Amino acid sequence: MNKLTNQINSWIGGSARQLSGGEIKRFALARALLRQPEVLLIDEPFEGLDSHNQMRIFALISDYATHHCVVIATHLFPVNVDQGLTLNLDDVI
Repeated sequence: MNKLTNQINSWIGGSARQLSGGEIKRFALARALLRQPEVLLIDEPFEGLDSHNQMRIFALISDYATHHCVVIATHLFPVNVDQGLTLNLDDVI
């Protein structure tokens, strides 16, 4: 039986390849969501993802945020989405 190790860069899958950067981001987010924290801090969740996957991740985070506090630090936000309560630090400084 194959088991995942605690090392994020471990070889997995039938083709014995490492995870891509986008796959690592999605895997890390899934691990965090499985813990169901009351407050979720996310750094650059959309960076390096195509627009389709950005929207998928945004939908997942938005759904989680309906019952939990989610703080996202990002330079990139998916196009045409309601950013809800946001604080643009460029406007504060």
